[in-house]
Amino acid sequence: TDPTNLVMVGLCEIGNEATVLCLYGDVLYVTDRLNGLVAVDITDPVNPTYMGSFVTAGSAEDVDIQGNYAYVVSQPGGSYVYIVRLCSLP
Repeated sequence: TDPTNLVMVGLCEIGNEATVLCLYGDVLYVTDRLNGLVAVDITDPVNPTYMGSFVTAGSAEDVDIQGNYAYVVSQPGGSYVYIVRLCSLP
């Protein structure tokens, strides 16, 4: 691996304003300011697959994964913490 020679191997469109990534197993969770929490299956990095999303009120800004739950922070219009059971995403 050569960090000066980066090569894209796969692409999956997920939204407009991704803010934070969190890898959990073969699933990449992404907070998106317009689409909430988005799940992408990266089992095959050449063909990442959109799995689903959980829409939040306001703009999803951060995520942390612990066990079977994602903790998502959303704002403005107040600050909210959503606790999302990961198996609820397809």
